[in-house]
Formats: sequence, C-alpha cells, structure tokens
Amino acid sequence: MFLRMKQLLSVDNLQNYPAEIIRELEELLLSGGSALPDPKRKGFYDLEGQERTFFIHVSSMTGRVALLATWQNTRFGQLDSGLHGIEERIRLRAYELFEQRGRRDGHALDDWLQAEAELTERKSLRAAA
Repeated sequence: MFLRMKQLLSVDNLQNYPAEIIRELEELLLSGGSALPDPKRKGFYDLEGQERTFFIHVSSMTGRVALLATWQNTRFGQLDSGLHGIEERIRLRAYELFEQRGRRDGHALDDWLQAEAELTERKSLRAAA
C-alpha cells in the first residue's frame, strides 16, 4: 500500500533516534512511501524509504506517529538504483491506484502516469536537495 499523510502532527521518537532520521521519516510521511501493514496489529507499518525502513505506529485516535525502530535498507537501495527497480515501484503504485478506484477498468494508463509522476518527482526532489 502507499502511505502518505496530508498533515503531520508529530513523530514520537521513542528510541531517541538522531534528528536527521526523524526529519527523513517526516519527509517520507508527507511525500508518501510504500508501506507494509502488520497483519496482526492495526496501525503498525513497515514504511520503506530511499535508504532505510521505518517501523511505525499511526494512532487511529490522534493521528500521531510513533517511530518504534528503523534500519538501513540495502536491498531496497539496490533495487531502486536500477531501471527495473523504479519500474517495479511504479507498477505497484499503479495497482494501488487501481484498487483505490474500486478495481474499475479503463484507467490503466492514467494510473501508470500518476504513479510515475509521484515516484519520479519524489526521486528528483531528493536529488536536488
């Protein structure tokens, strides 16, 4: 799934990670990223960033985000470095858009272009920073 927050109230830094890591998580939450929900616990996600994965909890009551753990994501970095990696991420995002529309056919190209714009825009913003 694709997780993006329109507004970020705050990030609870439960493990006292450095400020740079918290900023990276905040940027990822606002720009959006690939998230894998925990099937056994509501509101818990592995959120994949460019260089690291964040294990977070998003409170359904308050909207606050708690950073529980983070780790370097070398596999994802290697995958994203090649053309195949970005195409795979675009494909997954386009499928998420298809599902969000209720699986109605006839918008495959629109979904692909939107996914491509989201993912390449985020990548180019990071390159410019």
